[in-house]
Amino acid sequence: MNPNRIALFTDISLNSKEKIGFGSYLIIPESDLKNVTLELIKINVQLKKFKSTSSTKLEIETLLWAIEECS
Repeated sequence: MNPNRIALFTDISLNSKEKIGFGSYLIIPESDLKNVTLELIKINVQLKKFKSTSSTKLEIETLLWAIEECS
């Protein structure tokens, strides 16, 4: 395994009437994938609120935010 490789997981939740959503991401080093615990997930999940968005836009916004944060 390459120690510099990561696994990036993203998810969203959207209130389409209000056009408000939340995006979340989790970054785990590839070397830790076999040893992931609930505690590790709880500590490392990041969450952000987005306004004036749609489902597709929120998916893209969340992915771009996650990539920016891990660069």
